[in-house]
Amino acid sequence: MTAGRIASVNARLSGPSCTATVTGSVNATYTNSTKKLQTTGSNLTVTAVSGCLGLLSVGQHPTFNGSYTASTGQTITAVP
Repeated sequence: MTAGRIASVNARLSGPSCTATVTGSVNATYTNSTKKLQTTGSNLTVTAVSGCLGLLSVGQHPTFNGSYTASTGQTITAVP
C-alpha cells in the first residue's frame, strides 16, 4: 500500500438548484495488488456556492471518503 495525497483538487458540484466549488487536497492510499484507491479525510474548503437552500456555505470543510477500483492496473510506489 502506498500512502499519499491528491493535491490541487478543484471540483464543481451541481444538483437541482445548487452549485458549489470545493478546493483543497485529500489523503489517499493505493494498493497495487487490488487496484484500490481509497480516500480518507481531507483538507477541502467550499469556495463558492449558488443556491443550495443553505445546505452548503462558503468556508465549510467537507470530507471525501471513498473506495475506487482502477479499471486498468497502475503500479504506484512511494518517492523517498
